[in-house]
Amino acid sequence: MNKFFYIFAFAIISFSTKAQTACANAVNIYSFTFNGTSYEVVKEAKTWTAAAACAVQRGGSLVEVNNQAEQTAVYTGIVAAGVTSTYSPVGDGGGASYVWIGATDKFNEGSWIWDGNNDAMGSNFWNGQGLAGAGNGTVVLSSFVNWGGKSTSSIQEPDDFNSNQDGAAIAVSAWPYGIAGEWNDIALTNSIYYVIEYNNTLGIKANQQIVSLMISPNPAKDKVEITSSLEMKKIELRSIEGKIIKTIVPTKKTETIDLAELTNGVYFVDVTTKDNSVNTKKIVKE
Repeated sequence: MNKFFYIFAFAIISFSTKAQTACANAVNIYSFTFNGTSYEVVKEAKTWTAAAACAVQRGGSLVEVNNQAEQTAVYTGIVAAGVTSTYSPVGDGGGASYVWIGATDKFNEGSWIWDGNNDAMGSNFWNGQGLAGAGNGTVVLSSFVNWGGKSTSSIQEPDDFNSNQDGAAIAVSAWPYGIAGEWNDIALTNSIYYVIEYNNTLGIKANQQIVSLMISPNPAKDKVEITSSLEMKKIELRSIEGKIIKTIVPTKKTETIDLAELTNGVYFVDVTTKDNSVNTKKIVKE
């Protein structure tokens, strides 16, 4: 009797664990590859936070779109997955339907970062709002963006409509400020489909090399040392608001940043390496 009970209990626990791990049903997933990287379009409606959590459970993160070629591949994958233009109209997104990507400004309003695993760390690629909002938006470090209105050379999004739009999504239909394929900021609580991106087996995305960055000590009081496995071209230290505080042109693979005059808090360091990839790390000054 006891043996049977333990076997039965183990079966229940195993089933429960599998149910929790399987955050997406395989029949609702469309897979494709681009430039050696694997992607999945998950046709199950989730909030941005839940979608990011599922992406992590599956071993990836919400997609980070770094160039026009990748943008085209991701949007083509969404269409090929059978996501229709009317599958889930978003009220605060002009009535268009959308699919989540891994960009957010929920940690600092107006400072958009790629954070597809929702760990509050990521590369800052855009600050401010488009012309439908404050009109003060700027691209960071020549990053790729595809906000609504780009097709007409008049970027309208993001606009933080109703002060409640902190997640980025790719539109699959037009709205007053953009066309299908362009990005819009919408409320994180919307439940829509999403795209997961996986690192390929070589750890290379868009023909870029693997870069190993070491920051020590971290947290730090007076200074930190940054060591890169690949030759560094530029180091930029910026505040959590996205303001560039220091710019360094490295002459060796280990560089020191003086933090003594900075107030305590969180900062980000953007390291541009010789292959022109930009790698971001968080630094805590205490």
